Amino acid sequence: MNRTAFVKEMFWLAPFVGLALIAGAAWRPPPAFPKPAHYRVITDARGDEVVVPLPFRAVIGYAGAGFLETTHAPETLDRAGGNARDRARFSSGIMARIYPQVAADDALWGSPPEVEQLLASDANDTYFHVLVEKVQRVGLPAPVLTWRPPNRDEQIFSGTRIEGAAMGREDRAEAFIADYKRAFADLEQDLRASTLARRPRVLTMGAATRDWNFLFVIGVKETRFDDLRIGVENAAEGFEDIGRQQDAERILAMDPDILFTLTQTPEELARDPRWRGLRAVRENRVYQGLRSLRGSLEPLNGLDFRPLWARWTAELAHPERFSSSNLRELLRAHFATSYGYRLSEAEIDDLLRIDENKASSGYQRFLGAKDERAAQ
Repeated sequence: MNRTAFVKEMFWLAPFVGLALIAGAAWRPPPAFPKPAHYRVITDARGDEVVVPLPFRAVIGYAGAGFLETTHAPETLDRAGGNARDRARFSSGIMARIYPQVAADDALWGSPPEVEQLLASDANDTYFHVLVEKVQRVGLPAPVLTWRPPNRDEQIFSGTRIEGAAMGREDRAEAFIADYKRAFADLEQDLRASTLARRPRVLTMGAATRDWNFLFVIGVKETRFDDLRIGVENAAEGFEDIGRQQDAERILAMDPDILFTLTQTPEELARDPRWRGLRAVRENRVYQGLRSLRGSLEPLNGLDFRPLWARWTAELAHPERFSSSNLRELLRAHFATSYGYRLSEAEIDDLLRIDENKASSGYQRFLGAKDERAAQ
């Protein structure tokens, strides 16, 4: 058989050889990085043991604001993923004023590490919020922070504890969690949610007047745990499995008592002709969500802001249960105690979105002394 005939005869085997090579690569053992000279062993959320090199240095798969919120340890950051937009968003928030060195350090801002970069690592870092399986596959330490948590609180606690264990600061992690629980206990003492006769129907949504295709709501599964302790109901209940939940007609059918907008001011939303029939718009109970610490549309999700957001929502939903608002004082005290950072009145106004919300019903309760004098 000549060479040409042999090549033609064997050509049909090529796809199978390729598949065999791919399968072999999948079973290839991960690289064996030498065990660091100094380390501690922690157990991650999935129950696996992870060797954490010492001194502790962290690589974060995004800009790192969430890690700073749960550790308060900017000095441990070695690398963090994040593009120019992420950096600009971070730099615009309170966290960049608390930790200006993070916003200013060019070395911390880059894309999340790729496999080639991971293989070039000296294995002296611990990886968080990176694609864990990819990192583990190349033999680097990457603890799983949460594993099937029953609710958002337990998700936060799990990640905070594992990061604390990796740093050798379990006591600090437990102190953060205790503060979080205390804030919710104080809210329950004031609100007494179990005794409420009525729970307003609220809806949190994002929309754009110029682009009607941009429209979303926060569903019941994401809010149910908090709705119970804040004393509200999600107006999306009953609509999530019927057609497209994002349709404007379906939001009109939800007709919430209170509307929280994530992407527009109340004035912008009220001018949109689609929403003029909503009860919340007619009764001027539309509020733009609180400013996030880290440029996110979801300030509710953080260890710092989640209890404060909950109190803010409860005060708007049940003002009769709160003789006056101490939210400004709580914000000031929290940042002074947790970060040693003194919030200015202007920064508190910005976090509470006073300029955007001051014309909405009941928002006068959150005004500072200067705003109150101006309103008179």
